Amino acid sequence: MSEAARFRTLLIGLGIVCGCAYRAYAQEPPVLVPGGHIRARVVDSSRDGSSTRRVKGTILNLSDTTITISTSGDVILDLRRPDVERLEVRLRPSRRGRGALIGLGIGAASGLLIGFAAGDDPPGLFSFSAQEKAVGLAVLLAPIGALVGLVAAPGAQWVTVPPEGGIHVSFDNRRPGRYGLCVTIPF
Repeated sequence: MSEAARFRTLLIGLGIVCGCAYRAYAQEPPVLVPGGHIRARVVDSSRDGSSTRRVKGTILNLSDTTITISTSGDVILDLRRPDVERLEVRLRPSRRGRGALIGLGIGAASGLLIGFAAGDDPPGLFSFSAQEKAVGLAVLLAPIGALVGLVAAPGAQWVTVPPEGGIHVSFDNRRPGRYGLCVTIPF
């Protein structure tokens, strides 16, 4: 094998090892910490025990048996861990508001630049000055830019936290007249 072929093989192997190490690092399960934002599907034990409800809030306290959260209405809930069917942690907040503001600014600035670059129209029935064109285009392009920024910006990133403990069995009746069984086995 030539020197160039060995070097190429070494680089490919190194790339594969680095890629696998990155994937293994990126796949670590998220950690629950106070102050983190979560959303959960919880068995509603106040009713018949088979219905679920969804809750969303900020973690205040963690113990082996409960997760204490504060919801958006400043209601404090104690979630029993065995009652939690699904738990998700927010890794990154939504950036859509910021994207909309950036898009609004880019749209308005583009309208101003295009309007001033077009210059004044010659006198006639429909003639506009450069300032009128700039303001009109800025007003027209600003909401379009905001809409593009809103759509293009990423939303919040949520990741599912694996359940702790042994086998977890839950029933689901999302569609009327149909029931489902969900079995979660950690390994």
